[in-house]
Amino acid sequence: MSLEVVDAEIPDEIMNLETTLAPIDEATEVIEAPIAPKRKGRPPGSKSKEPGKPRAPRKKVVTIAEEPVPTDTIRIEDDTPPRVLESSQPIPRYSRDDASAMLLQLLSNQASRRKQNRVELWESWFR
Repeated sequence: MSLEVVDAEIPDEIMNLETTLAPIDEATEVIEAPIAPKRKGRPPGSKSKEPGKPRAPRKKVVTIAEEPVPTDTIRIEDDTPPRVLESSQPIPRYSRDDASAMLLQLLSNQASRRKQNRVELWESWFR
């Protein structure tokens, strides 16, 4: 690759450019604008034109004085236990030593039954 030098004529306007421009020191003026402190709060146009909803009055705390009920007048007419769910087993009532073993066995049976139900559900998806 060879570079060729081409003589080009440069117009006189460009050559005299340096003389036509004013020096930088004389042309620039430093204008210092006072910096206003940042205003606090919302801008004036951001508030809603409509008035807001009024606050609901606070509820008064009502204290009810309970009268002691004599124990000799209390009668429990409904001795039935709470409703039993279909899939639950009743908790057996045994002595304290056997009760913990029975409870652990009951929980183990429930966990294995739930796992088996899950497996059966998954298998039913592919039948």
